[in-house]
Amino acid sequence: TNVGKKGASMDKTVIFIRHTEAQTIAEESDDKLRILTEKGKIDAKKIARSIRPILKKDSITILSSSLIRAMETANLIAKKLDSVAIETDWVAGGSMGKLQDAILACTTDVLIIVGHEPTLSQWIESFTHAKLPMKKGTACALKFGEDVAEGADLLWYIDKNALPWNE
Repeated sequence: TNVGKKGASMDKTVIFIRHTEAQTIAEESDDKLRILTEKGKIDAKKIARSIRPILKKDSITILSSSLIRAMETANLIAKKLDSVAIETDWVAGGSMGKLQDAILACTTDVLIIVGHEPTLSQWIESFTHAKLPMKKGTACALKFGEDVAEGADLLWYIDKNALPWNE
């Protein structure tokens, strides 16, 4: 849809990714310190491999919740996408204002946000009016036009379990 719109001031793709599988509360009682399981690490790489062909040569910014499981997911994805994950303190808190500010401030083609439930589905629903289950390792891409407050179009939704993998 953005063919011939090169240089359009604000045609931004935002990809929301829920962190992959982490330790249970029984394994690590402090929720902030829960780390990814081995399966979680593999799944993070799978998601990155799935979205890399979609992104082609797009420039990417990756913002992550500061909780360890999200940062680990973001760092594994960043490595596969030749990017860097930036830790933020507002993703876990679910600040819609800071999310909108980040979308507007982003100078790359794509903004990836790695976070948690129920925040991710609430953000997606507020922009698209679609209720999507953001299970662990799920990615959802939205396309924003000029006015972030006017909402976004749903581009795609990928569940790590629904794709064929080349392991």
